[in-house]
Amino acid sequence: MIPKSHVPSLLETEPAEGAEIARVINEVAAQVLAEYGACRIVTNLGRYQKSKHLHWHVVADHPAEA
Repeated sequence: MIPKSHVPSLLETEPAEGAEIARVINEVAAQVLAEYGACRIVTNLGRYQKSKHLHWHVVADHPAEA
């Protein structure tokens, strides 16, 4: 997930922008959770942030086969 406007890092979001980002992440996470049963939301800061544009990874594994 990538915001439409350029934001270098999570630490540089404005409160209103952060609230909108959180709303969208919540919506996507709920959809992934419903389909896969679990997910992780990941973003990086500092030297871990290779891409200097705020973004998140929504990570889910396929459900285990019974």
